[in-house]
Amino acid sequence: MKKKRTKTHRLGVGEFQNSEGFNVGRMEPGLDANGPTMERLHREKLFLDEVLEVDPQVFSSLEAILSGIPKHEKERHIPPLIDRKLREWCSRWNLNAAWCLEFVQQLAVHRSRLSKPGAKKLTFKSMKARTSLQQRAANPFKEQHLKIDFGSWPLTQQTKSAFRSECERIFRRELNAFCDSLEEQAVAAGMERTREMREPVHFQWLARRVVKGERIADIHRSFGSSVSITPRAIGKAINELARELELTLPASSDA
Repeated sequence: MKKKRTKTHRLGVGEFQNSEGFNVGRMEPGLDANGPTMERLHREKLFLDEVLEVDPQVFSSLEAILSGIPKHEKERHIPPLIDRKLREWCSRWNLNAAWCLEFVQQLAVHRSRLSKPGAKKLTFKSMKARTSLQQRAANPFKEQHLKIDFGSWPLTQQTKSAFRSECERIFRRELNAFCDSLEEQAVAAGMERTREMREPVHFQWLARRVVKGERIADIHRSFGSSVSITPRAIGKAINELARELELTLPASSDA
């Protein structure tokens, strides 16, 4: 019997990332070049996605705050009252890491800009497209393309099957050489390989622990007997991920 392969996910989406970060998602120009790594941003997104799934009230309560932003505000800064409510929101849901506050503050800036005249084109879809274009523009190897010459097919001397096999062999050889070359150049340029993450469910556990205040024993009990995992393993995964995301876990009665 073949051993079942564990599905892996790469943090940061891509194979490599800039070691000093490239946060093209920030609202203010000039902050794009020096921000969290793509791996870090992806980890934060995965956690927030699970927070939304675990308790939709988290973001409905945030929307209630954002809806109170004055329309056509002349100042680019967040109104003090809104900023105070955002901080209280983070505290209410135990989202106590600095990046959590920055995230909701950026949402507030975005909402404020949407309310201004002439801002019709500023949508999440257009911002996502802008981010993708900037990431591509920042790729130092974007001019290097994979080009393979398979030659002609000598129909009178070679069958279609034989020609296909030859092309597949050439393709594998050239593809591997192309990838190896770019990987060597990326490392030489100071880039680093993103990490693989084998258990995305850890983000769900952490979200339940943080925003719902669930005990590790309760999280373990919810799996029933169909999953062979111990409370200790769940607790270890939660603690490690919380440390990576700089989140302080709420008090628990778990031993």
